[in-house]
Amino acid sequence: MSSAPFTDQAGRIRRIVETAFAGAVFEASRQEEARIVVIEARRADGSIVGVRFRGVQSQNATSVTEPGAALRLRGVSGSGRGGVLAIFFPGMRGPGIGYARVRIEAGAALLEIVCQDAEWWEEPAQGAGA
Repeated sequence: MSSAPFTDQAGRIRRIVETAFAGAVFEASRQEEARIVVIEARRADGSIVGVRFRGVQSQNATSVTEPGAALRLRGVSGSGRGGVLAIFFPGMRGPGIGYARVRIEAGAALLEIVCQDAEWWEEPAQGAGA
């Protein structure tokens, strides 16, 4: 038996994205490597926050995301979702074993990223703490 505790990966990613983007607006997004996507945002106090999505299987957006658009987590679903209904309704299929589907509202755009993991960081506002 493994000594590593079981982790709810979808719940972990949900907490990361909620914490990082709470009260933030979209600044930019980029692909760092073949399977890494980064979204950067700015909080009201001027600090920059970012989320790096690792092991990205797919990503899409309903429209172009404009800088300054308010960010809001719409949901995170883990693998194994859908069950029998997924056979008849493909939109209900889970992202695959070991992956989570992250949906983020950015103004009028809806971003969807299917990834294995996420991490976040924060940079203080320019001139803060000086």
